[in-house]
Amino acid sequence: MKLSNRHGLTQRLCLLSITGLACLAAPVWAADIEASGNGGVHIMDGGVGAHDTFGGQGGFHFGGGFVFGEFNWTQLASTSLNSTSSGVSIAATGTANLANYGGGVDYSLGSSRRVTPYLVTAIGVGHFYAKGSASGGGVSATTSLSISNDIYYGIGGGARIYFGKHWGIKPEFRYQRYNGTLLTANSLITTVSLFWRSGGN
Repeated sequence: MKLSNRHGLTQRLCLLSITGLACLAAPVWAADIEASGNGGVHIMDGGVGAHDTFGGQGGFHFGGGFVFGEFNWTQLASTSLNSTSSGVSIAATGTANLANYGGGVDYSLGSSRRVTPYLVTAIGVGHFYAKGSASGGGVSATTSLSISNDIYYGIGGGARIYFGKHWGIKPEFRYQRYNGTLLTANSLITTVSLFWRSGGN
């Protein structure tokens, strides 16, 4: 009899735990979430120039706002060398890259079912790093160097253009400023994202 009571108590505790977890998870499952991937051009001053950039965003909508996390990658420089010295062929390559990790908020300026413009603000860390490799005379070597982590903040605008209830594209233009030990620079970033939104338009 005692064993039966313990078994029943265990069942009730398990049921209460599952119910509690479901109640906690319900707001997450019910949230209007959005995910996107993007590509575009990143233009930086200081002689860095214009380079392709790729990345993505993910977050959730609330009212007229969208809170997101983001990642973008840009190859800032690439070089290669092939030469011969004392009869030995030497080949070397090197790249300098920028990875942005951050987040922000965009706020819708309208409620159109097809085109919704928005303003965006963002803040994060720009991680600058370089890697290279060289080979010659039967010997090869590869190295990588983490150069700097610099704070960035940005402001801009864009629009969600819906092609279906849950998906569309987002052209966006952003001014971004880097303040750090390696680079203090202004940049302009133009991207186009393909997005999916659970709540729809």
